[in-house]
Amino acid sequence: MGTPAAIAPRAVRRNVRVILSLRIARFLRLRPGIGNPARRFARALPLARRLRVPFRTAAGPHERTMNYGLYISASGALNAVHRQDLYSSNLANLNTVGFKPDIATTRQRDAARIEDDLGYLPSNTMLERLGAGVMAAPTRTDFSQGVIRSTDNDLDLAIRGDGFFTLIAEQDTSGNRLRLSRDGRFALDGGGRLVSATTGMPVAGTNGQPIRLTNDGPVTVKPDGSIIQNGETVASLSLTSIPNRSSLQKGPDGLFVANQAQMANRRQADGHVEQHAVEEAAVNEIDALMAIESASRDAQANLGMISYHDRLLDQAINRFARVG
Repeated sequence: MGTPAAIAPRAVRRNVRVILSLRIARFLRLRPGIGNPARRFARALPLARRLRVPFRTAAGPHERTMNYGLYISASGALNAVHRQDLYSSNLANLNTVGFKPDIATTRQRDAARIEDDLGYLPSNTMLERLGAGVMAAPTRTDFSQGVIRSTDNDLDLAIRGDGFFTLIAEQDTSGNRLRLSRDGRFALDGGGRLVSATTGMPVAGTNGQPIRLTNDGPVTVKPDGSIIQNGETVASLSLTSIPNRSSLQKGPDGLFVANQAQMANRRQADGHVEQHAVEEAAVNEIDALMAIESASRDAQANLGMISYHDRLLDQAINRFARVG
């Protein structure tokens, strides 16, 4: 069937581009002045029917899809770009002490009828079985042990095994002031407190208070976290273990944030402290480079498919419409 005679081929192409932008906006979860998905659907569908352009809907089996492959390719491209950014960040933190790399995960995207909560509408069963592409799932963190590197600083510490150093975020007013870190580069501030050399946050002892030392004697740190100065045990490091580490949130400067419920269930870690040492980033540069390259190839392949579908649409508008 042909395009209505009152609409020139250029106008047809412009209107189809409008539909494409609407559908891509829906895919990216944007709301550019159109409102919710149902309202956007209601506005785009009449135009698509007027132009006799196949349109992806949750309607009956006689409805076709407008470039269904384009949206599947777009989901793959977006996911590949996300993976590339994530693994590039891992590689950029190769020399960051105590850094734990992120792991990208994906899941199958639900069909439009399920995703938009339109279960009461009829659907094209075959298209739903084909799937709707992929989308990023929550990012996970790899808590594998990093390489322990020796230093000559008395206040450089590393944890071998389970546990985090506990820092106090004094500027936090939310009630959850504790932060977790594997970066054991410490120093003394002007008040004699043991603080993180990178964030300036004081280090918490087992009593929950900042650890204080003096400058008049060497410092020895035992494997259990006990700090000895001038022959006396002056403090003990709070080595925190969180039962469910997968729910920890990454913060700035390599810190981890646990909610109050997690902190309430924390326990003293069974890891061992090593003095004159720091833990390097747990990033394997070869694996990171290969992951970046793989994600780049996936993105290029999916973008190529998007270009292919775009050319098919161009031919359908400029050639087949004229023939009709």
